[in-house]
Amino acid sequence: MRRLKAHIWTYPMKTIKNIAMLTRASRFMTPQAHRPPFYPVNLVIFIGLPVAALLLVPAWGIYRGYDAFQWVWALVFLYLNGLSITAGYHRLWAHKSYEASAPLRWFFAFWGAGALQNSI
Repeated sequence: MRRLKAHIWTYPMKTIKNIAMLTRASRFMTPQAHRPPFYPVNLVIFIGLPVAALLLVPAWGIYRGYDAFQWVWALVFLYLNGLSITAGYHRLWAHKSYEASAPLRWFFAFWGAGALQNSI
């Protein structure tokens, strides 16, 4: 029984020393982070388009109004973008969870591109 208690008290200290040693070593083994290149087109797309949408969408609604077709199209577009990002970009291409036929891959690529999620 005494030997078991000694083991219980010494084990965490060994573990703490091993963790500290691994943490110090991992600093030198990880590659240095580098900044990706700056593309002005990305700045226009990811800042300019949302700002334009924040201004123009309400203005269009105030001056022209939206009909039922536009509301339905917005919901269909949102649904197909979300489906393509989840099933295509994420599950199919990122994790390779399943295989898909060529028409389905084109479908996911087309509608996923509408969500501006970079390349496949």
